[in-house]
Order: sequence, then C-alpha cells, then structure tokens
Amino acid sequence: MICEKCGNETPDGFVFCRVCGAKLDYSKKNNHNTNKNKKILKYALIMIILAAFASIALVLKFQSDEKRNIVKVQSESIEASLMQIKIDEERRMIASFSTISEIKNNINIVNNATNNNNTIVQIAKDRILSDIYNFSTRSNTSSIQSITNNNTNIHTPNTTHSNTDNTKVIDSATLRTNFGTSDFRVGNYVQFGSYAQSTHDYNSKEKIRWKILDIKDGKALLIAEKGLDCKQYNSTLTPVNWSNSSLRNWLNTTFYKNAFNKNERELIVRSRIGTSKNKTTGISSGKASNDYVFIPSEGEVNTYLGSENNSKCKASSYAIWQGAWASVDSSVYSNGFYWLRNQGIDNYTSMVVDAYGRKSPMGVTILATNVLVRPEIWVSIE
Repeated sequence: MICEKCGNETPDGFVFCRVCGAKLDYSKKNNHNTNKNKKILKYALIMIILAAFASIALVLKFQSDEKRNIVKVQSESIEASLMQIKIDEERRMIASFSTISEIKNNINIVNNATNNNNTIVQIAKDRILSDIYNFSTRSNTSSIQSITNNNTNIHTPNTTHSNTDNTKVIDSATLRTNFGTSDFRVGNYVQFGSYAQSTHDYNSKEKIRWKILDIKDGKALLIAEKGLDCKQYNSTLTPVNWSNSSLRNWLNTTFYKNAFNKNERELIVRSRIGTSKNKTTGISSGKASNDYVFIPSEGEVNTYLGSENNSKCKASSYAIWQGAWASVDSSVYSNGFYWLRNQGIDNYTSMVVDAYGRKSPMGVTILATNVLVRPEIWVSIE
C-alpha cells in the first residue's frame, strides 16, 4: 500500500504507515485497481474493434478482387467472341479473293489491325495469315480462273481425257465379268455412274471415269479421275471434321442419288472410313464414319497415288463452271485443288492437294468455294 502522505510503500495489512505513521486508506487503493482494470478493458475492447475492422476490410478486399477477376474473365470472353466474329469475317473475305494484289492488301490490313501482343488477337492473326499464305500458295503466280455467267470472257480449259495410258476402260455393266481378267487391275480405269462434266448443264450427264486404287476382299477402291464439282468443306465456320462436315452429307445424299442409278448403288459398299490425324500439325480428323461416297485422305494419297505427278487432278468443265479454281500454268493446265478428309492447322481448315500434286498440311479455310471434290467409292466385284 502506498502512503498518500509520504509516498512510501507499506506492506498490505498495516493500518498506519511505517515511515510517517499516517493512517492508510485502503478504499482508494481499491478504486485505483478498478480504474486500472477499466483501462485494460478499454484497450482490449479497442483492439477487438480494430481487429474486427481489419477482418471486414480483408473480406471486402477479397470480394472486390473476386469481382474484378469475374469482370476480367467476362471481358476476355466478350473480347474472344468479338475476335471470333472478326476471324469469321476475315475468312469469308479471304475465300472470295481473286487476285494476288487483294491478298497483299489484306495482309497489310491484318497486320495493322492486330498490332499488339494480346494472345487472343495473336491467335486470330496467325489463323488469318495462315489462310492468306495457303491461298497465295495455291494461286502461285497465276490469277484466279475467271468464270462468268454471261457469254463473254468465258474461259473453260479443255479437260477432255486423252487416253495415253492405253488401258482398257471397263463399263459398270461388265464390272464383275471383267474382275479377274488382265484388264481389271490396279492402275486401270472403269466407267461407273454419270455426272455433268464437259458442259455447264447439270442434266447433261456423262459416264464417270474412275481409277482403280486397290482390290481386296471382293471389293475395289475407285477414285474419280477428275474433280467433278466444287463445294465448301463445310457450309458454316464452325469447328468441324469429316464425320460432321456438310461435304460428307452432300456426297452421301445428293451426289450419291444423282450420280448412280439403282443398280449401281447396289454395287457400292457402305464402308467404315477412318482418318488419321494430320501428320504435320497433329490435328485430329475426328471419329470414323460409315460412307458410300467419300474423299481421299492424306494417307490414301501417299499409299495409292504416291508421287506428286500421280496426285494431280484436272477440273471438269462443269466444276469450273460451278466456280472451281483451275490453273492457267501450261505445265499443269486446268489442274485444280481438291479436298482431303484430314483437318489442317485447326478444325476451321482442311488439307488439300494443289494443282502440282503437293499436299498442303496447313490446309485452307473450310468455307473455300473454289476447291474440287474428287470422290472415292468402294464397289463390290464378287
């Protein structure tokens, strides 16, 4: 106990101060302790309140960051959607190009429009420039074949076949009777089905000439000698592969019914068609499909046609009238590009074989309207 008079400390329990003898007042000591406890409680309460405010601030900051992240993701999603619209428009424009100068001008437009490091924009730029590169490659130094619907300035290359290989052409009526003879062998030709070829009149049909690629298990694999028509690989710019493409649907419905009569359709074998991934880009070509009519794959071109010279394909006059590109280079005159089942750099592109017989692993846009369709079929010869 502290003496109020002299300030010296006396042990608790004494009534008087041991130094000055003044009477000690213990009631004041109790008040002092109470005040001290109140101060401690006050400080503790302040600390609790401060801690609560700090916690609330942290929660609010977390929620704010979370909201910012959500807004950022939504913003990127909107940006991606807008960029996809831009990609779609650019691809449609590229598909309609007719001169090398248009390609060069568009390269400048694309470079200017995508001059930043945004990943989404960069992907778009790469895809668009890929399309331009493939278009300029397939155009070479020649201008695109000009086809008009009037009677002036129409240029239709002579695509009449010259049978310089001295092989016998076997008609569909004698297809099975010729099986096993020396005439029916890989590399020879058969006539099977009919389709417009040397005229622009769809109803003026001629026999289709097919090359025999393989003979096994009582069946023969045939590929059309010419590109018979030109169609988009897919009618809309959506990720696609052979099994769900509009081209596959057209071949197995419209073409199948119009090119073959009932007896011929009975000879065509519906086959399980699988397509391996693109060997260069690694892009999958989708699941296998069951088809009556299909187009070549990269593997089939390698296996059955082999050299670039054997892989080339002329466009029929009808296909050119329909808008197919045909080369004016004298060394590959009237040759065109034809579709392969394999996808290209992505699922918005598909591989082609160009006028010189070279395969394009990067592919061209699936919306291209000037690429040839070169059908394949398996027919029963038992």
